[in-house]
Amino acid sequence: MPKSLFSDMDYETGLVCINAGDYENACDFFRKAANCGHAGAQFYLGMMCINGLGLSYRREEGLMWLGRAADQGHAEAKRELSMLKEGKKVFDEKKESLREDPLEQLYREGMMAEDQGHSRRAIALWKKILEQDIRHLDALDALARAYTMAGKPGRAKIYSNMVWKVAGLYL
Repeated sequence: MPKSLFSDMDYETGLVCINAGDYENACDFFRKAANCGHAGAQFYLGMMCINGLGLSYRREEGLMWLGRAADQGHAEAKRELSMLKEGKKVFDEKKESLREDPLEQLYREGMMAEDQGHSRRAIALWKKILEQDIRHLDALDALARAYTMAGKPGRAKIYSNMVWKVAGLYL
């Protein structure tokens, strides 16, 4: 297969990863395609670098990737690059949807870990959420279910009761 077909496949896989909330893998696939000269991948990788999605905040690297995409005529890259260079922070709905609450991202990672049979990892992630926000109903509920499945009814009851108490405050 020619290099461009691989870069198209990597780009498409990166988009699938973004839609699934898997930003780290999205970055990996976009980077592969971007290194092959795929303008769309260069644009997304640039935006992810600038917004710290899937990797740490890397403004200079992000500007470089946006510049490469813009040089190939990518319209969104040109627009974002000019706004960023002017110091404006304007995002359209598509790019804004890439930004996610870190607690929700941890919750989703926990759900994925649980689905893959890694219940200890899932429990650790959900506890991490509760360290930051004890009222996070989804994490409380997930912990109650996880402890029930693990055969620990005492702990399950504690988290189930917390769900009802917290939910009662908001109903």
